[in-house]
Amino acid sequence: MDLQKKEFWKAFLRVFLVSLISLIVCVLLFFLMTNLVGIYVYLLILLIIYSLVEACIVFKKRAAIRCDNLTRFGDYLFAGLRFVIILIPPAVAEACIAMLFVLWAMGSVGYHG
Repeated sequence: MDLQKKEFWKAFLRVFLVSLISLIVCVLLFFLMTNLVGIYVYLLILLIIYSLVEACIVFKKRAAIRCDNLTRFGDYLFAGLRFVIILIPPAVAEACIAMLFVLWAMGSVGYHG
């Protein structure tokens, strides 16, 4: 396994673990019925920023590599695919956190479905 693949998997694991931890924190806060709405919003913003920074770092590292058997377009294509793959776990976690926020909002105004 080359160094760039190892760096990609490390970045992917870091982003996945941060997404998982933020999701667990939000679920625990939701079930503890705390009214700390700001925490949901801050976690969403921090998760978006962190995942984009990590994805950009991986994109720059992969795009800077020049493979002999690929064209420059191919290098950028694979760098873009790695960028998208790193953003999948945070997107799932953000959707779950947003769903919890919507459930909290519906419960706070008295809507019981």
